[in-house]
Amino acid sequence: MPRMGRSCRQYLATLSCVFAFYFSLFCVSQGKDTLGVNESILVYHGDLLESSNQRFRLTISHPFSWLWVLVIQYMSMLRSIDVWASDSYQTPASKEPAFLTMNADGRLVVYDTSHSPVIVVNSEQPIMISNTTAILLDNGNLVLRAPGGNIVWQSFDYPSNKWLQGMKLGILQSGTRFLTSSPSYNQPSSTLGVDLNNTKEIAIMQEGVVYWRSGTWDGQKLSFLDISDSFGFNFYYVSSPNETYFTWNSSTDPFALLIFSESGNITVRSGDFTNAQALAVCDVITYRSTKDQSKGCTNPCGVGDGFKEIMGDLVAWDEVSYNDNALRFCKLRCRRNCSCYAYSNTAYDQDGVAMGCKMAIRRHGQLISSNKQTIFARESFVLEKGLEKFQQLHEKRDDESSVVEFTSIEMATNNFSDENKLGQGGFGPVYKGKLSTGQEIAVKRLKIMSGHGIEQFKNEVTVISKLQHRNLVKLLGYCIHGEDRILVYEYLPNGSLDSFIFDTTKRAVLDWRRRSSIIEGIAQGLLYLHKYSRLKIIHRDLKTSNVLLDNDLNPKISDFGTARIFGDDESRANTLRVVGTYGYMSPEYAMNGIISEKSDVYSFGVMMLEIISGKKNTTFNDTDDHLNLVGHVWDLWKEGRVSDIADPSFGETIAMHEISRYVQVGLLCVEENAADRPTMSDVISMLNGTLVSLRVPYRPAFSAATGGRNNDNLVQNAEPCSNNTVTISDLEAR
Repeated sequence: MPRMGRSCRQYLATLSCVFAFYFSLFCVSQGKDTLGVNESILVYHGDLLESSNQRFRLTISHPFSWLWVLVIQYMSMLRSIDVWASDSYQTPASKEPAFLTMNADGRLVVYDTSHSPVIVVNSEQPIMISNTTAILLDNGNLVLRAPGGNIVWQSFDYPSNKWLQGMKLGILQSGTRFLTSSPSYNQPSSTLGVDLNNTKEIAIMQEGVVYWRSGTWDGQKLSFLDISDSFGFNFYYVSSPNETYFTWNSSTDPFALLIFSESGNITVRSGDFTNAQALAVCDVITYRSTKDQSKGCTNPCGVGDGFKEIMGDLVAWDEVSYNDNALRFCKLRCRRNCSCYAYSNTAYDQDGVAMGCKMAIRRHGQLISSNKQTIFARESFVLEKGLEKFQQLHEKRDDESSVVEFTSIEMATNNFSDENKLGQGGFGPVYKGKLSTGQEIAVKRLKIMSGHGIEQFKNEVTVISKLQHRNLVKLLGYCIHGEDRILVYEYLPNGSLDSFIFDTTKRAVLDWRRRSSIIEGIAQGLLYLHKYSRLKIIHRDLKTSNVLLDNDLNPKISDFGTARIFGDDESRANTLRVVGTYGYMSPEYAMNGIISEKSDVYSFGVMMLEIISGKKNTTFNDTDDHLNLVGHVWDLWKEGRVSDIADPSFGETIAMHEISRYVQVGLLCVEENAADRPTMSDVISMLNGTLVSLRVPYRPAFSAATGGRNNDNLVQNAEPCSNNTVTISDLEAR
């Protein structure tokens, strides 16, 4: 073989040095648990992030031809399983992921071979902080840390169907956290998390129906989540003004985990998968309890409720659209409605597969009649042989609110006596009541002669019955009796927020600590409506009189009669009929009928300034020619006079820098341009200090008298709704 020339050897040596230098700057070695600023991993070389205990690794998965995802895998001696997966872009399969990079701007990104982003891992991260590092912890949590150690994003905040040790499920400052099972061919996904009506209990729900409960936390254990001693499980319940959640660890197996399966059941497995225990084993489809099932399973339509094949004819039936799995689909729909007592096929295709189904819904006492076809009827109906017995059961409907007997309401309110009357609204009076069980209730009796009342009744039952959050008032039930339309709520003894902050005597009860907690609670409730509830809700009439206070002065948003439901892919809507209250409506909504979550953000900002100052926006008046409180606060804040904004009842011992921050957040919320206003997720980050740096607000909408007086009649054809300067116009068709 001829010898290589000197110049050639020098060239190769130089080239190898260049590559060595390049990779030393750009890459980290395989198996590192930390990715520093501007560091990258060569994905196509098989490099990955690996926890220091070598049990978890961050890698790339390619589940479909058009999809790349970043996953965290748990590695056991027997096999590996995915415990977390990122959101991802739909990327052509020909573009192979090449680099996993921790960008200087604080984003963890996967680039393809052309250096185009394939996967942005922290797409939901609300805050970008430069010089952020990524680390895969020994418990499987992928964490992005800012300089100083603060966590700005973590995979534990976006759980899948695996509950890892140290992961929190519940109501956190960053939002509500729960597990979600993968949907199967015969049923939708289920969720596992704290019961928002009883946060000391874990529940499994499917399409809003609870079918398993853990039992209430007694300080040491959950009675129906009993895990054998061999796993060494320790559950912990944490509750504070800001967070309520469950977490766990194992004293004997640091790698044990809980798996929430597609069937909606829970399985605990040891680190090497050789030991397993099934928990919460319930028949999700039929809700039947058998000796083989675990405790905690519920039957929302009565004990032993299930379906039995019989012969009969569906006298009163609802047609259901075609479905490729019609019988299972119809069974699922029927079991969710306790007024549905039977279902059957409607048609078959050429292969004999059911293409549609129909359901029998109880109407006016109609029952299954003569033997004509095979149907599946609820056992509770079959066994009781009639509708009368079923009417005595606790009835639940599709709207998930209980139907309350009119006579029970009459007795509870002393026949709607004046002594029980709490107040009078534009849609009718509100009464205090007490059921035979001892439970106190608030009863709203709507005036049906007004079209408003009918629409509000339908809207409120539809909307609020599907919402479950500690900062939202709970609708207990409703009643339709003759011309009466009645809504029954939980009773909150302290009344509305405005009755405190605008009262010269009671305002002293709400010191700054309580007011800041109330602001944060309202923000959490609003974030749930906008982002985490089953339906995306825009309230449209947020104000201090629509926030009620419980025994502990915790806030609960109420009055959803004018709320608007948005679709999953809908971010804004237009309406020709404006609904709301003067002084709280955003300019784009009041003037152009444009509805979005930023409309509620504006109203929230006005409320913040009212709560901080103790002054009402719409009745504010001073000698400086300000149109409202917002304009007054704007000028004082610009001049650095925050102490003049704060309610004098706070005294002189409060932290003025904290109040200044809250005022600044409030001013950001009431900016004229909707796009400039923060989301409620951003607001919560600002309030709790996660977002350290706040930008300077622009001039608020409706802040000056000049040019603003024409806004006095923004709501046309309105009628007063309460003694709190409420004005509401006609509801638009939905």
